[in-house]
Amino acid sequence: MPVPPSPRRWPTTRTAARAVGLLLLDHAAPLLPAVNHAVILFQLGFPLLVYCPWRNDLMRGLAIAGAAAMHLAFIVCLNVGGFPYLCLIMLLLLGAGCLGSRRRCPARRDPATPPARAG
Repeated sequence: MPVPPSPRRWPTTRTAARAVGLLLLDHAAPLLPAVNHAVILFQLGFPLLVYCPWRNDLMRGLAIAGAAAMHLAFIVCLNVGGFPYLCLIMLLLLGAGCLGSRRRCPARRDPATPPARAG
């Protein structure tokens, strides 16, 4: 009969963990529940940060940088297939609006400035 894992230690026989993830599990196990809740809260708040009407470029940039860091951590710590790579590509597409100039993209123009006159 196999011995069940102790309640203080998570089972490490899962195939989704990489070596760095197992190292974190061994050395920073008390932090993992807090990190888990932080990831869930960030994912729930991500759409609000991306489409925040105040300081939109700054908030969108912070949201995209945070999501990229999260998916890079998924790549380093977990073996979940192509999911984080696909999400990083989608973040590049989402962040493309932040990189464009306001002059070339009139829809992203500051509403306080009048439109340029054609002529």
